[in-house]
Amino acid sequence: IENTKHSKSATSTLTSGGCLATMLAISGVNRDSEDLNAACISALLSTCQDLETAQQFVRSVGSKALVQSGILSIAISNLAKGDAHSLNSIHFLQAAAKIPTLMSAAIELGVLDSLRNVVSSGGSSGWASVVDESTGKTYYYNKDTQETSWENPISDGTGIASRNLLPAAELINTFGAGLKPKQAV
Repeated sequence: IENTKHSKSATSTLTSGGCLATMLAISGVNRDSEDLNAACISALLSTCQDLETAQQFVRSVGSKALVQSGILSIAISNLAKGDAHSLNSIHFLQAAAKIPTLMSAAIELGVLDSLRNVVSSGGSSGWASVVDESTGKTYYYNKDTQETSWENPISDGTGIASRNLLPAAELINTFGAGLKPKQAV
């Protein structure tokens, strides 16, 4: 799946052939293997390169399988990364928000707080530049995830962090509108 993520026709074939649903089922059956489960779900989310592809994925798998798999939780936790994973997760959540069952499940899992964090952080999601004392070179540290990188993950040339802002803000409105009165308090 990782090798086909840039091809819409390959993703279309995977969704229509039931491959994505099968992979999601495999991840659900193997909940004891956290690494396998996370790898399957990460690969599935990587197919959500845009809203159209994410909608194909959500429609092909179905809401029951998506809720049971734990993919919503992983997509929500990916929002904190401020990278391509978070952008894919935003696309997935945009598609999921169109299905009431998935919208409710995402709200219960705290999607609104995660989206608000993306917006309030300006899309950078905890990244800061730090100078390495031994080499004098700048590296980047994420205080939220404890990740480090020699390359600037915020301005990686793709504008991913800033591209997260508008869809995240729109999703806050979408999910906020889906709140039941007692959830809104």
